[in-house]
Amino acid sequence: HPAAQQLPDGMAILKETAANRPRQLALLLPLSGKIGAAGQTIRDGFLAALYHGQKESAPQVRLYDTEQSTDFSALYQQAVNDGAELIIGPLTKDKVRLLYDMVELPVPTLALNQIDDYGTAPEQLYQFGLSTADESQQVAELAFLENHKNAMILATDNAWGYKAALAFSDRWQALGGNIVAEGRYLQQDSYTAIIQQLFQLDLSEQRARDLRALTGLSFEFEPRRRQDIDMIFLLARPNHARSIKPILAFHYGADIPVYGTSHIYSGTSAPIQDRDLNGIKFSDMPWILKKNNLLREQITEGIAPDNNTYLRLYALGVDSYRLYPRLTLLERFPQSRMYGETGSLNLTGERIIKRRLMWARMHNGHVQALPMIAYNDAIQDKQDANTIRSKE
Repeated sequence: HPAAQQLPDGMAILKETAANRPRQLALLLPLSGKIGAAGQTIRDGFLAALYHGQKESAPQVRLYDTEQSTDFSALYQQAVNDGAELIIGPLTKDKVRLLYDMVELPVPTLALNQIDDYGTAPEQLYQFGLSTADESQQVAELAFLENHKNAMILATDNAWGYKAALAFSDRWQALGGNIVAEGRYLQQDSYTAIIQQLFQLDLSEQRARDLRALTGLSFEFEPRRRQDIDMIFLLARPNHARSIKPILAFHYGADIPVYGTSHIYSGTSAPIQDRDLNGIKFSDMPWILKKNNLLREQITEGIAPDNNTYLRLYALGVDSYRLYPRLTLLERFPQSRMYGETGSLNLTGERIIKRRLMWARMHNGHVQALPMIAYNDAIQDKQDANTIRSKE
């Protein structure tokens, strides 16, 4: 057709991308050792997506176990020497840092983790992972859009909890919110004391004791929590969240909206246990929240509900397969997105894959998916409105 002689830029790039799609891939994953199960899950998700797609156009895939080599750089070079035109992996942050140390990469490489504290990434390095920090920032954005202002943070007392809480706090304050209370927990027996302190119930009880001492009267007393908290960011695994939510309600916090990341939900239906999570809004990936997902059903068939530790890593493997031929397109068109199983994906100028997740609410122990939000436009509109109100 004459129109094919001079294609529009976008169509021309699509044609070029399809023509130059890598024909041989290498998966560099931990397939043995302590984190071998995680690597095997990603591998299974990747291969399932490959066999589920167009078999005649499927690439050749070679597997390399990063735990069986003491020299990752040599293993990476071996994959290149074996003919890999694109490499997917590694999985752990320490090995991603080794890619940084190489300075120049011979082939495009899609790492399945990301780091932000190690200088400038090599030009052909793309980073993709299930970042808790990204999720925490999106919690802040949703709470901001739902007109909350004063946040309380309750997070686990470890490096993971501190990093996620910091990501939420930074984004929340950048949007104009306030952090009015922040607490950390380790053991289940510490929940009550921490929540009492954050709600300032201990101060309320002290005031009652002082009043009894001053008046000499005996009277009935109900503690009163602080009133300047209008939302709670809860960073917790399911077993912790199921205990913490009822304690918040018991200590007069039932009316405070609670938001969380995907970590509060196991990923499989457990209505009896999850009734204690009722009311919590949380982010999660389409792989978990969307119904009638044939590929997910095929992959997870036969897996016991209590053996779902790595459930979301299948989605990481699936999207790794779907992403690899689209990296050039996402890079050339920064506004473009791929709607994957881990979220709506786009590529930043630093070649980091960012995920936009879905939202859900727990109701009667069941997950209810919520409508998608056009975040960027909605946030900008709300910030503009706030600026106009402040000037008035």
